[in-house]
Amino acid sequence: MNSSAHQNVLHNSASAENLQTSMALQTAILNGANYAIMATTADGIIQIFNPAAQILLGYHAHEVVNAATPLLFHDPDEVAIRAAHYTETYGRGIAPDYEVFTVVARLGLVDESEWTAIRKDGSRFPVFLSITALYDLNENITGYLHIASDITERKRAEEELHNALKKEKELSDIKTGVVTMVSHEFRTPLATILSSMEMLERYGMNWTEEKAVKAVKHYRRVRESIFRLTTLLDDVLLVGKVESGKMTYAPSAISLASLCQSITEELNAVAAKNGKRIQSSIDDELAEFTGDEKLLRHIITNILSNAIKYSPDGSIVDFSAYPDEDRVLIIARDHGIGIGEDDLPHVFEPFRRAKNVGDIQGTGFGLSIVQRCVELHGGTISLKSAIGEGTTVTISIPQTAHRLKEAIRQ
Repeated sequence: MNSSAHQNVLHNSASAENLQTSMALQTAILNGANYAIMATTADGIIQIFNPAAQILLGYHAHEVVNAATPLLFHDPDEVAIRAAHYTETYGRGIAPDYEVFTVVARLGLVDESEWTAIRKDGSRFPVFLSITALYDLNENITGYLHIASDITERKRAEEELHNALKKEKELSDIKTGVVTMVSHEFRTPLATILSSMEMLERYGMNWTEEKAVKAVKHYRRVRESIFRLTTLLDDVLLVGKVESGKMTYAPSAISLASLCQSITEELNAVAAKNGKRIQSSIDDELAEFTGDEKLLRHIITNILSNAIKYSPDGSIVDFSAYPDEDRVLIIARDHGIGIGEDDLPHVFEPFRRAKNVGDIQGTGFGLSIVQRCVELHGGTISLKSAIGEGTTVTISIPQTAHRLKEAIRQ
């Protein structure tokens, strides 16, 4: 053998060995990769489907190689949406088929985007998909390389971060709302107290009978304003306990009937100033009851105060309390302004008030506190309302101490 032929043999042998080494390396990369890797022909027929792709998508290689395109793993609706987007972006019609996956790569760019992938069993999950064109020595496109990774955990983390940021914003808005509300709600009674005290100081040393009558009026205004401030402070403190989970439940034997009767008499005196009236029906069987009197007083006072506050002058508020099998139902129904459909889902959220309250004073604390008080009794609260038709609040709580204790343990 001449030297030239010998050199050719050596060269060919080295080339074959290099090719074999290169192919072995490619196979090792494909088999060892943690990403799903697919290679297709120019028209999308799958030629390579690595083990990671088989695990991720649930198909065996022999099911898809030379038999399917990557469209098999995608939602047709999502493909159609992407096609419409590319059509608008590039100013020409992009078909909702494999062209959707190649339109960017054909421009010599790497197409990186998020998709929803569909496994063989029909389950769906988010993927980050990278698509690159493959070229021959003449720079002609011979196919496309698809590399996909499951981003379920990343999306979950993003969602958790989004929810955390949303919650943080809500808390920030709540804090701002509290400052604004407290500032506004405190200002009015304080102004009333200040003006009344100035009048009493100015004329206190020289009262005529006429001025004495006015003095009584000013004293009453001061008392009412102080009561309003005290109530507001109590509500703020209760909200703090509710939000921190520190509200306590201390049950004892009480007469729920007497408690209801006492509260309705107190509030009827307030309602009568505007011609309103509470019409009550309280069952005598509620004379023996186990519950937290302080929390129950807050529950009943709040739902009746709301009913009075949002009812027109001269109207009647219906209130009833009676046993129903092993539970007690407490119901307050008014014929007032009602609550809109959009606001109903938020009525038990603190600091939230319906859009139609106008200039009617209120903090938005009430029902959120009531709900917690009811829950501590192992009960439930529901509300039905419609604009202009009034509101009905229904509270259902266990009647026996045994059931109360069971509810608290749960």
